[in-house]
Amino acid sequence: MDPYYFIDDVSVYECNAPVYEANAGEDKTACIGEQLTLGTPAREQYLYQWFNEQGQLISNSATLKITATESTYYILKQKDFKFDETIDTVYITVDPECVVIPNIITPNNDNKNDYFVIPSLASLNIELQIYNRWGRLVYQSDNYQNQWNAEGLSDGVYFYTAKITTQNSTILYKQGSVTVMR
Repeated sequence: MDPYYFIDDVSVYECNAPVYEANAGEDKTACIGEQLTLGTPAREQYLYQWFNEQGQLISNSATLKITATESTYYILKQKDFKFDETIDTVYITVDPECVVIPNIITPNNDNKNDYFVIPSLASLNIELQIYNRWGRLVYQSDNYQNQWNAEGLSDGVYFYTAKITTQNSTILYKQGSVTVMR
């Protein structure tokens, strides 16, 4: 009896097809709550795996969208069309003196953006005041815990002032506006 061989997949590539190394991006310094995109656009016939600092797989896409909450690193493993694997690491340093505060909330009970959330409250103490467009105080907290959702207030633009005490006792003063849109 003669042996049989079955071929279930055949790929043909140009001999001089370029091979690209994994590129997770440049190391970055970010503010608490800042949204970043890591990596580069996807290439056909490439496989991607992103891992966190603990080695857990967190994404299979070419790019990784993160919200900076603490200093950490991410690992990108990339396999090309010949299944050659390359690895790159990007380190994100979070500046504790820098806080990104959102400028819109949509309190419509869909569990998405329903509250005025200031990221990384675990390492911050925030005194917050929110005013309407006529300068009337509509909300105040000496220890804000991301609980304001503009309940009982109409849609529109509100203004805030915040005194933020960081983990290392640095005091930051922030002011801005937040739009409420249901």
